[in-house]
Amino acid sequence: MIRILSIAIFPEALFTILEAFFIAYDRLLPPTIAGFVSGASKLIGGVGAIYLFGNDLQLIAWMIPTGTIIGLLPFIPASRRLFSQLQQSTKFKLDFQFILNQLHQISGFILIGVFYNLNDQQDTFLVSIFLNETQLGWYGAAQTILFGFSILSAATRIAIYPTMARFYQESRHKFLDFYIKINRYAILTMLPLATLVSLLARPIIIFVFGEAFEPASAALQWMIWEIFFLFLHIPNARYLLVQDKQKQLGWITGIGLIANVSLNLFLIPRFGINGAAISRPIIAFFNFSLTYLWVRRGGIEFNLASTIVRPLMVALLMAAIIILLRDESVFYAVVFGLAVYVIASLLLGTFSRKDWYYIQLLYKKRQ
Repeated sequence: MIRILSIAIFPEALFTILEAFFIAYDRLLPPTIAGFVSGASKLIGGVGAIYLFGNDLQLIAWMIPTGTIIGLLPFIPASRRLFSQLQQSTKFKLDFQFILNQLHQISGFILIGVFYNLNDQQDTFLVSIFLNETQLGWYGAAQTILFGFSILSAATRIAIYPTMARFYQESRHKFLDFYIKINRYAILTMLPLATLVSLLARPIIIFVFGEAFEPASAALQWMIWEIFFLFLHIPNARYLLVQDKQKQLGWITGIGLIANVSLNLFLIPRFGINGAAISRPIIAFFNFSLTYLWVRRGGIEFNLASTIVRPLMVALLMAAIIILLRDESVFYAVVFGLAVYVIASLLLGTFSRKDWYYIQLLYKKRQ
């Protein structure tokens, strides 16, 4: 199994390089299509293997490298088009100075990658040690819902980085304006989303996994707030990266890992899966706070408290509507709750005509 899965290392690395290449030129469609093709190939291949051959784990494992290789195919025509537009030379020449510079910078990204992945999995490992298999299954169910929303944060990280890096080089005014807008839109979108999922965690868990997983709903109510702080953390982390402060960001991620493990060792034996769930938003807030302090130290004047006041008032009003209606009808609770949020946001000016105009400009640029 390990040998089969290890075959995917090279195509996954090539996929990451090509993805970064297109992101650098602000071409997000090719890696999006490639990612969809790769994921769909793995899913269809895995389901097909189970249907035709049963639980043959080795055959299912082959779908991982196979799907990744298939996902590389859309990059071929996209690369040809991009090179023809850029009129780049196809001559291959090693630039040793460039290689040495990249090796010097890569250590910070290695720190970020290692600490981030350990931080993302340590709670599951600790739950498996302290609790039984049933509780681990409940926690895994809540985590599955959470990871579905985590895709949004990953997509946002990829989407904003090229623009933020370009604005940082071109104009401090452009960069500051973009930084503030990303924070505002993160609050305006993720605050109602986290509120909605937190208040409707029980019907969501039951709908996806069934009544047997109902205990997972309490964990989901807590851990969904990690997404809110992850989105607030994104522009701060990108700010460090465009300043070539990846090592500092790596050590901040490492400090968060140590804090997370320590907190979980305290909470899980006392509160079970809810303890691990509580730890996730706390550490996400901790990481965000560290990077926010770095941003303020760098001279970026942005008052988060004043920005969040009105959206928080609107979210509380939406929450009241959802609480009143959720026992009668989850559908009506969602529809009326979101309607109240949108209307109140417009009335209170949390979302202005200028915001609509800015979003339209961004949309037109993607056409």
